[in-house]
Amino acid sequence: MADYSLIIDGNSVTTKETFEVLNPATEEVIANCPMASESNVDDAVSAAKRHSFLGAVQQMMSEKKRSRSLRRYWKRTVRSLPDFLLWKLANR
Repeated sequence: MADYSLIIDGNSVTTKETFEVLNPATEEVIANCPMASESNVDDAVSAAKRHSFLGAVQQMMSEKKRSRSLRRYWKRTVRSLPDFLLWKLANR
């Protein structure tokens, strides 16, 4: 049986609580996995934001500029939707 830990910000983190993972065919316990606490989740989200390219870019942009950028992206997506749907239908 395998025992796992959380990986948060590149570090192995053990928790007090775990849960069993069962093989659905045999109902045999095949692993023990850590039960993340609220604090673990907050730490993981903070680490992901720190290390993500998009997170870094968004921090450098003002709210107004991010909003404008997202609106432009949305308009391009909506404009290209008919072409995408036609392509999807043609390639069934």
